[in-house]
Amino acid sequence: MKQATSRLNWVDIQLPLRPHSKNWLDIAFCDEFHLGIALKPQSVRSVGVEKQSERSPWNVHKVISKDTKAKAREEQPLKLLSVFVTVGYNYRRVITYEVPNNVGKMTTKCYLNYILPTINDEL
Repeated sequence: MKQATSRLNWVDIQLPLRPHSKNWLDIAFCDEFHLGIALKPQSVRSVGVEKQSERSPWNVHKVISKDTKAKAREEQPLKLLSVFVTVGYNYRRVITYEVPNNVGKMTTKCYLNYILPTINDEL
């Protein structure tokens, strides 16, 4: 909660200083994502929304069986791909990284020794 409050305070300070979109060209936004990668394709079934328009590509949804997902987690945990993404005006960068924990959360050591030097060199 403290981080969210400090971010809102930063925005309150910056908005009067940067009232127009052209004033934000030197700002970059970043976040980290963790994606589970299945080694084998999982069974997927198609579900039609309406019987008469079953073949329409807009009315078909891909659904992965809950049993298949649960079984994959029990037998072999999904391998995590951890990605750090930075987006700015005329700039985007995707950095994959590995961490020593099972949840994929970035450590301070990883951020300071790998992510930050990569971004600093480019920005």
